[in-house]
Amino acid sequence: MKMRQPRGTCVKQIDEPDVYYSVYWSRLSPVDRHEIHATVPSVAGVYELYYKDEKGKLVLFRLAMSWFSGVRVALREETDVEIVKDEIQKRILDERPCFYRYCEMRTEPDMLDVLYFLERTYMVGSEEYHHSGRYDKIYVTELSDDKIVMV
Repeated sequence: MKMRQPRGTCVKQIDEPDVYYSVYWSRLSPVDRHEIHATVPSVAGVYELYYKDEKGKLVLFRLAMSWFSGVRVALREETDVEIVKDEIQKRILDERPCFYRYCEMRTEPDMLDVLYFLERTYMVGSEEYHHSGRYDKIYVTELSDDKIVMV
């Protein structure tokens, strides 16, 4: 019987010169500072922020990592309208239902590889993240208990 990886974790398999990541996302949760504080671990990782559009579809508007402060602190800072400096992000948080999910990761180079892949896949044209340079090709499989419909 095959064991299932816990939600919010990542498995990496190297097949030189390539790498394969399996990202087991945490459940998609509504942005709420008290819930974030109570349930999100204070560990390094990657996270995504979504909002619901007029048709009820989820739109990815932030993809990021937190290395030193941990995902809990980063999510709190990214979702608190009193702290956020970016006016567009502030307006989204204030006017739309917003959600987050995360995945713990142990090393910064692994986070960069995963973010590079996800950014090129879901945020075409954005080039905020660069891969670690350790592998020729990066493959990411995303696993989630949620049925996410993205725009």
